[in-house]
This record gives sequence, structure tokens and C-alpha cells, in this order.
Amino acid sequence: MLEFIKKNGSSILKLFLIQIGMTVFGLMLTMATAANRTVMIVSCAASVILYLYLLYAQIWEVGAKDQILMLHQGQKPSPAKGFLISLCANALNILLAALIVLAFYNIPRLASGELTPTQLSSGNLTGAALADQSDEEAAKEWTETNVREYEKFLAETPAWAMNTYQVASSVFGFLNGMYVGLITAFAADIPWVKLLVSLPAILICGVGYIVGTTGFRLFPGKKEGKKAAEPAQWGNNLHKD
Repeated sequence: MLEFIKKNGSSILKLFLIQIGMTVFGLMLTMATAANRTVMIVSCAASVILYLYLLYAQIWEVGAKDQILMLHQGQKPSPAKGFLISLCANALNILLAALIVLAFYNIPRLASGELTPTQLSSGNLTGAALADQSDEEAAKEWTETNVREYEKFLAETPAWAMNTYQVASSVFGFLNGMYVGLITAFAADIPWVKLLVSLPAILICGVGYIVGTTGFRLFPGKKEGKKAAEPAQWGNNLHKD
């Protein structure tokens, strides 16, 4: 595997850089459209489609180059190469998702369903909404109740699980900004969904590489320039007497 990573390090890095660029774009879209759930879902879905297209285009080129090597230099076919390159590029995402799931099921109140990740991230551990925000006394009591609940929650939670969950969730969210809006809208309280986030990228890269080795284009490529003029034949530049 190390030899594979060494040989394909450039392609792995390019896929990871595409992810970084698209996660920033996705986070910006999510923040800009957070006030409207429908708009947020549509914009995030569009950013995911764009992300997958960029991955496909990049890995297609790898397949097309390998096709030349297979035809002219006898390189052996490797149908799984696209899947493996993407798997390596998504290794950090998969590791973070696994840590989130592991930590989640070692936090008693989350694992039992008594508390949801949404409640934890919002700081409202009681689940009760403040009826009158203008009532300072009620607001103070509400805050104190949540503080006591949070302290109780921490006392019941293994420190390693809480720290792992918070750090892994933060880093995962930053690296997968294009998916954040969709996860928030449909699966905010389902931790194992994060294990599936890398699957579309791995599948699209696997297919893209295989299609690339055939030379077939699902999407139109750059138009070829005009063919170079054929070399002048000997004597074409001689003037007849």
C-alpha cells in the first residue's frame, strides 16, 4: 500500500486539494443560506454535485493517461486504481467519522438517546425552550438549569469520549463543508451517516478512472485545436520557370 501511495501521491494530493477548495465553498454557501432550509438544501446539493464532477474530471485524466501506457508500454490494467486513489484521499475523513461514531456510543446520554447531538451543540441540554426571552429572571433560571445539566452530563461522560467527539466532529465538519448543510437538514442526530459521506467520492472516482481508460467522455472535453499543417513536401516551395 505504501508503494501505491508513493506512485500515486500526486493524484491523491490533487483530490484532497479539490476537497479543501470545495469544503470552503460549501461552508460559505451553508452560512449564506442557513436562514432558509430549502435554499440551503438546494445550494448544498449543488456544491456536492460540483465537487463530485471535479473529482470525476481529475481521475478521468489519470485513467486516460494509463490507457496510453497500457496500449504502448504494456502496463497492466488496474480497474481498482480509481477506487484506491480516492480511498487514500478520503482516509482522514473515514478515520474522523469512525472516531465520531466510537466516541458517540461511549457517551452514555447520547448513546441512550436521552440527549441528541443537536441539543449538545446548541447548549440546551434540558430540551426546554425559553418561553419569554425578555424576562430576565426566567432567562437566568433557564441558563442556570442548563449549566447544572451540562456539569452533570460531563460528570457522567468519559473525558476521552467527549474530547474525541468534539475534536473529531469539528475537524470533520471543516473538511466536509459541502455536506454540512445536508447532514444538518436530514441527519444531524445520526452519527454513523458520517461514515457514508466519503462513499460518493470513492464510487465516482472508481467509475471515472475506468471510463478514462476507455477514452470515452461522459462530459464534453476541450475542443481540439486545429490540426497542425502537414509538413511541406520537398519541392513545393520551388518556382517553376
